[in-house]
Amino acid sequence: MPVYSFKDHESKEVVEKYYSLEDMPRIGDVVEENGRKFVRIVDQPRVAVSKDHCFVARSLSRWDPDAPRHNESGQPVFHSKKEVTEYLASQEGSMTYGEVSDGECVTSATGPR
Repeated sequence: MPVYSFKDHESKEVVEKYYSLEDMPRIGDVVEENGRKFVRIVDQPRVAVSKDHCFVARSLSRWDPDAPRHNESGQPVFHSKKEVTEYLASQEGSMTYGEVSDGECVTSATGPR
């Protein structure tokens, strides 16, 4: 079963929970467990970002306005760890953080067509 990251609404502690693909909460959904509320967040990067690679954030919304660029499918693309860190910092108030995964580097400066 896949693992997903959640943030405790009170303590802000990040925890991982297992859900099947059919039952997984959407990003931003609140789940209650043992009287505690957890908000589903996007996973933190688990790989180092290097200059010669780009990373596609497959779990973020397509055409995310805060992303530095997008691939042709509208998925956010990051070219450096600094870009990932800046994006994560901009999302902290919304309790959403970015997961990045290795992907192809086809980018677009335009929005959805």
